[in-house]
Amino acid sequence: MRKRRMEQELNHPCFVGVRLSDIELELLDRKAEILGVSRSECLRKLLVEKEIVHRVEVVADMEELRSLVGAYGKIGVNLNQIARYFNLIKEVS
Repeated sequence: MRKRRMEQELNHPCFVGVRLSDIELELLDRKAEILGVSRSECLRKLLVEKEIVHRVEVVADMEELRSLVGAYGKIGVNLNQIARYFNLIKEVS
C-alpha cells in the first residue's frame, strides 16, 4: 500500500503551499475524511471537479443614467450645429 501511495504522489511533482485558517483546515479535513482521501487529494479533486462561478452584480441609479444619456444627446446636437456652421462658412468662402 505504501509503494502505491508513493507512486501516486510522484505523479504530482509540483508543489503549491496554501495557508488556511483553523476553520478552513477543519472543513478540509472533514471533506477529506468523508471522501476517504488525503488532504492533498481532496484539494486536487476540488480544484479539478468543482466549477467556480464568478458573478458580478452591477448596481446603477437608473435616473442618473437617464439624465447622463440625455446630456450626451444634447452634446451631440451641439456638435452637429457647430459642424454645420463651419461647413456653411467653408461653402460661402
